[in-house]
Amino acid sequence: MKTDIDLGRLIGQSEAMNIVAARCSAAGAELLRQLREGKDYGECDTWEEFCPRYLHMSKDNANKIIRLLDEFGAKYFEISQLTRISAETYRAIAPAIQDGALHSNGEAIALVPENAKRVAAAVAEMRRAAKEKEAAAKVVDVEPQVEPQGEPADPFVDFGKKCEGLVEAFNALLRYGRDRHRLAASLDTCLRRLQMMQREV
Repeated sequence: MKTDIDLGRLIGQSEAMNIVAARCSAAGAELLRQLREGKDYGECDTWEEFCPRYLHMSKDNANKIIRLLDEFGAKYFEISQLTRISAETYRAIAPAIQDGALHSNGEAIALVPENAKRVAAAVAEMRRAAKEKEAAAKVVDVEPQVEPQGEPADPFVDFGKKCEGLVEAFNALLRYGRDRHRLAASLDTCLRRLQMMQREV
């Protein structure tokens, strides 16, 4: 069991680092983990009581920070010190973080405070690209599917759903508000092809 001096030191260090979920350092997260695992809560009986009284945060918030440390390690907190980032977004860009730098568009951006704006911009661009890729994936193949055995499948059975999927993909790109000229060009190409097909019917 930690002595009162050890407990006070850890609490003092955690408060000095201004621990909050979006801006916690890796060292601060490690201190939280030590405090929880040590189970020496001073005058408090439980971790739930200890967190708001001494750390000025809820038990759930403290546990969330510890889970992020357990899952991602220190790298997540290096990024979160420079720009707000969700766990979901971090999972998507994690492969681009190597050797203390964020690798984007052929450039390695060191994870240091001086590069905070560049890191934030790179993360935003990577997030946008991921969303566009996800939207593009929603565009389903409209080729009629033929069953391998028996009678061929009716190509019109779920044609309506496929059309809805295509429209939703265009709507998703429109909501992002980027590259509207490319979106307009794609829509124009699609409409012209449909009109050509309509004339042949």
